Amino acid sequence: MPKKFDPSEWAKKRKGQVARAKEIRELRSRRDDKDGKRGTGKYSSRNRNVKGGLLSGRSVSSTKSRKPQPRIISQSPNLTAPGMAQQTTTSKSSTGNAWVSMDELLKQTMASMDSLDKLSDNHQRQFIHKTSTVSRQNSSPTAKSHVATASDVTGGPSRLHAARSYEQNDKYIKNWNEAYKNLQASINPSTTSGRRGVMNAQPARKEVAARSARRRRGNLANAAGGIVRNVGGAMEKLSLGSVLEKWRKGPDESILGHIELETSERPILCMSVQDDEAVVGSSDHALYVYDLSSGSQARRLYNRRNGHSEWVTCVCHLPDGKILSGGMDSKLFVWPTGSTTSYELKGHTQSISAVAASHNSMYALSGSYDKTVRIWDCKSRKQVACLKGHKAPVTSLDMGPMLAVSGSKDGIAMAWDLEEGKSIGALKGHKGHITAVRWLAKKDEKVSQSCVFLTGAQDGHVRIWDLRRKKALGNISAHVSSRGCGAVGGIEVSGDGNTVVTMGADRKVCMLDVRKGFEVRFRAGEHKDFIYGLKVVEDLAISGGGDGMVHCHSTKEDKAMWSISPFKNAIRCIGVSPHRLVVTGDDGSAKIYSFN
Repeated sequence: MPKKFDPSEWAKKRKGQVARAKEIRELRSRRDDKDGKRGTGKYSSRNRNVKGGLLSGRSVSSTKSRKPQPRIISQSPNLTAPGMAQQTTTSKSSTGNAWVSMDELLKQTMASMDSLDKLSDNHQRQFIHKTSTVSRQNSSPTAKSHVATASDVTGGPSRLHAARSYEQNDKYIKNWNEAYKNLQASINPSTTSGRRGVMNAQPARKEVAARSARRRRGNLANAAGGIVRNVGGAMEKLSLGSVLEKWRKGPDESILGHIELETSERPILCMSVQDDEAVVGSSDHALYVYDLSSGSQARRLYNRRNGHSEWVTCVCHLPDGKILSGGMDSKLFVWPTGSTTSYELKGHTQSISAVAASHNSMYALSGSYDKTVRIWDCKSRKQVACLKGHKAPVTSLDMGPMLAVSGSKDGIAMAWDLEEGKSIGALKGHKGHITAVRWLAKKDEKVSQSCVFLTGAQDGHVRIWDLRRKKALGNISAHVSSRGCGAVGGIEVSGDGNTVVTMGADRKVCMLDVRKGFEVRFRAGEHKDFIYGLKVVEDLAISGGGDGMVHCHSTKEDKAMWSISPFKNAIRCIGVSPHRLVVTGDDGSAKIYSFN
């Protein structure tokens, strides 16, 4: 009966063999040193071949020109554990006949890692060079307003402009992914098929087939001739009625005049208010629903099975009271009324930046960093169409009657025909990211005929577009001065449709007169820090900034009405209902002011 293998005994034997071999090498080295022939003796490693024999009859000079042999681990039976496979310096592909040496695998791995490091260094150097070049090329803009010309409509940010930094990022990520695939192929030869360095193509084929199927479904929907019907605008006018005078006087800042809510320890990023319900999205991945009449938390939309796994970036109410939320995890959820469970609208592959819902139907829009705008039927829980045309991440969007406009980081806005599910055209002219989009609904015009949209960007300009006539109506330097320009952070429209209110990074709130060609009629400069929130209700414009202050201005009288200081930290979001004002702070808290 064969003796049972004992690992400890084998290890002890192996350790002794290694020690004995080391002792022999030291003795030979001492002898060579004594003779003055170190490295040239017949037992030196330089004169030994891979089989352990002697290079008899060859001179030392001939061995120097010889290529070094790869180190081979001895396969002698007395150095290999019984029952264990002998270690070799080669590995074979599971699906092919190509043998790959361990030395070659190591070289490929190191080369791939070096290429990853070079990509990172090159990307950083290009970014620094580009920003320094742009800063030298920038000149102080003028503060004059003017009507858009043909050159304004066809222009765009230059190749070295900061608004086009996403192009370098996309190129870097693409190259990084390719280098990483090569690295995986060199480390795991079993994943290669037939030839070395070629990844298994089966998952890629499945992905291509899935994308083709989705594309065919989209083409069939477009060919049906009209994919959505009777879609109204995302903005519904809010009337204050009999409490308008109380809003003009301002809220009560006493303890009895407001309710303070503790939502989260993280900053609140978005908010939506409908009737007596407010929902806020936080950077702690949760949404909080509040009953404004009682000031109590009704629901927390986050649990083990439902909810976002990243920051909640955008939220809005649907007409039937459901909640639509998007996050940095590329997920879009619909939360039924009164429930803490949700269902997902699948389609986007990157962070969702904006959502908008029609006020008279169950259709909604979403924009994402995957450079697409998608139309959803929230009743059937299906994607109606995927609108492609942007070459950069989508940052903002808004919808009107059967029309929509979305803006992206390359300074180009896209106009969409929702009924046909196709692009109307590209709206070019801005320099920098487009940061705000708004549909203009005029009071003296039928809502179904209103097709005017406004866009704001990092260049401080507000541009007006007529989608039916496919032309630009104006280009207003709303937030441009001799000091520079401030990005347009938001655009709102007054209740009568005669005034457009904008907020900018220059700490100004501007009012544009629609009846006078959108000229700047009034600039308010009470804020001492950046402005983050803006809401217009009836003829009152309410803004909140990084200084913790909320200011109210009249769009009819062009003057400040009242100011309050809800928080010491920045004001992030502002929401209004007919009887209440809701403000949220950077510290995760919220306050409700009542006008009853």
